[in-house]
Amino acid sequence: MSLPLTYVVDIDGTICTNTNGSYDLATPFLSSIKKINKLYDDGHRIVYFTARGFTTGIDWTDLTTKQFADWGVKYHELICGSKPYADIYIDDKAINAETFFDHPSSSLLSFKNKIATFQNVLSIISDDSKINSSLSNIITSCSRSLLDGKKIILCGNGGSYSDSLHLAAEFTGRFKHERSSLPAYVLGSNPSSLTAISNDYSYNEVFSREFSSMATAGDTLICLSTSGNSPNIINLLKSFDMPSLGINSFLLTSLKQNSSLPPYVDVLQIPSDDTAFIQQSHMIIGHYICETLDSEFS
Repeated sequence: MSLPLTYVVDIDGTICTNTNGSYDLATPFLSSIKKINKLYDDGHRIVYFTARGFTTGIDWTDLTTKQFADWGVKYHELICGSKPYADIYIDDKAINAETFFDHPSSSLLSFKNKIATFQNVLSIISDDSKINSSLSNIITSCSRSLLDGKKIILCGNGGSYSDSLHLAAEFTGRFKHERSSLPAYVLGSNPSSLTAISNDYSYNEVFSREFSSMATAGDTLICLSTSGNSPNIINLLKSFDMPSLGINSFLLTSLKQNSSLPPYVDVLQIPSDDTAFIQQSHMIIGHYICETLDSEFS
């Protein structure tokens, strides 16, 4: 192992939500805490610091200590107020000096940092048992649908809409191997239907109304949403009793997702709140699904 380092980690916005002073309402970013706990387990010194109470004079130490215990946070020291010395700082408001002062190497450094951060997200994904279980469920459901002569239905907004079209193209065309075309359809891909439903009803119904007329028992529904809170996605997942229709429903989303969903919706959450990382992760997962089914149906 490399020499032990001291990591100084900010709290609000870094390992939990930033509640702008309502610290008792903060909810943890469990994947981030897991990452810092791993550093602790590897022998590094973990110091948490916070500006909680800096302007109001309120002592939030007891609340913070209790939150750490509830969230399973491992650490050596908690500091409120002043910023301690460290080898590495982890802070949601931090910016590297080379980037701020526009040093010649700043662009490359920023890109390398971006890649390293994304690699961390992928590492957490690969080790997350719930994500792997949901991924296995998606593949199993898609395989069963296709074997039974049914179809895969996808939907999303914006970039997630483009990703849905991309994945549908991999199914109906091919991914790597020569095989028969696999039926996949993207809700909202008919512009006339999309605009008519939006105009005559509501954009919140563009997916649910089209789904009601073309979904059949045995289909698999995969919704993509970086936030997991898009009204038309939530409306689709709530408007139908999917189990009674014989349809398995899945939502690929992220840590941003906080909308209530029926228990039958299998939610796969990317451990990030960065939109680009979420979308990139969705496509890595989507391509893995395509590759697996590609091999099965070749």
